[in-house]
Amino acid sequence: MNRRESVIAVIALGAAAVSIKSFGQQQGKVWRVGFLSLSSASESAQNTAAFLKALGELGYIESKNLVVEWRFADGSFERLTRLAADLVQFRWMS
Repeated sequence: MNRRESVIAVIALGAAAVSIKSFGQQQGKVWRVGFLSLSSASESAQNTAAFLKALGELGYIESKNLVVEWRFADGSFERLTRLAADLVQFRWMS
């Protein structure tokens, strides 16, 4: 990649970051996210903490403007299917 392509790439990435950040928060809106994991809640604790931290950096704060519907299958593939169906049928607008 030459210098011109590098500069264009940096500008494009900067523009994308600004548009993502400005998209981040809308006053008064509560965002709902479904989170599905094959493992248990305790086994997923580090990943869920990182997930919430990344969302928080974008302005999404749980119990402020974010509701996360957590589903953990506790290692059961059979349960995973049922939990996925539950999230699909969840009343997201309630």
